[in-house]
Amino acid sequence: MKSKPDAIFVTNLDMVLGSVLLLKEKGIKIPYEIGFIGFDDSEWALLLDPALTVVQQPVYQLGETAAEILIKKINGNEETKNILVHVLNTHLIIRQSSVKNNN
Repeated sequence: MKSKPDAIFVTNLDMVLGSVLLLKEKGIKIPYEIGFIGFDDSEWALLLDPALTVVQQPVYQLGETAAEILIKKINGNEETKNILVHVLNTHLIIRQSSVKNNN
């Protein structure tokens, strides 16, 4: 590309691994040449070199909330009748893969 992006944001763990492997295969150094951020956190994100910056989603809370809404809907609870979107907070965990370093 004539104009390379400053960073890549990848939205699932399988694509994160494939993207990191491809960048390494092409000799593109993270974060020196491009920043890298993944969506969702995993224990192996710390094992990558460099450690992966991630947007961490509240996986347990996501499942718990979905189950609560489903049970309420099954039981005919009126308060769930119009739920189209339920927002849960995510957290950005900054690690080495997104830290600009000119070395």
